[in-house]
Amino acid sequence: MRIVPMFEAHLPEFSGFASPGWAALLSGPRLQAAQSRELIAMNDHVLDADEYLEIFDQTVDEARQRSALSRSFFEIFRTHLSAGHGLGDGLRFKEYDAKADRVVALVPLPTVMRIVGLRADDGTLPEAFAPFAEIVRGSGERSYEIALRRLRPLDPAAFGDLLRSVTTTGLESSAITAIWHRQADDALEHSVDWSRFWTLVEARWRKKVASIAERSCS
Repeated sequence: MRIVPMFEAHLPEFSGFASPGWAALLSGPRLQAAQSRELIAMNDHVLDADEYLEIFDQTVDEARQRSALSRSFFEIFRTHLSAGHGLGDGLRFKEYDAKADRVVALVPLPTVMRIVGLRADDGTLPEAFAPFAEIVRGSGERSYEIALRRLRPLDPAAFGDLLRSVTTTGLESSAITAIWHRQADDALEHSVDWSRFWTLVEARWRKKVASIAERSCS
């Protein structure tokens, strides 16, 4: 059984966590959680939302939070490709690349060749893939091996451009909205060191209560 070659691609319609929309998916759930903690504990009037937010910032594994959000975007992207051209099934999530600030997926060779075939004649095929149009029209083992050999040197950005050719503009905005409503809170929930969180809450609470008591006695 032949192992299907896979190529790394930077998913299009993801502008990175440095951009305002994606950054809000990191910070927004923390602020909401901090405000909720203040409301839940409002009877003791000790810690406020800003203090809870500081503790969240100290106990969140942001790399894990970003990875979870990236995986959520990947699933939306894959569903989008499946609905539009039936191209999503072979895609696999690889990682969030922090250095590049990009979501990395693995794209199988048959999917690459299908996209080349779809876009070869309509003027939207990225230039880096133009030489493959004739290969796609061929068949058999030789065409397969030629394509594989020539695709190997291309980088994830190039394969991202190829995916962009079959991606609807505006997906990013709708994906951010969907993740905000469905997965952003879960990404935070599973990224917090809750044991350390409650240890810091208790320590901050005791320190503040002692300070309040000291002021009331003076």
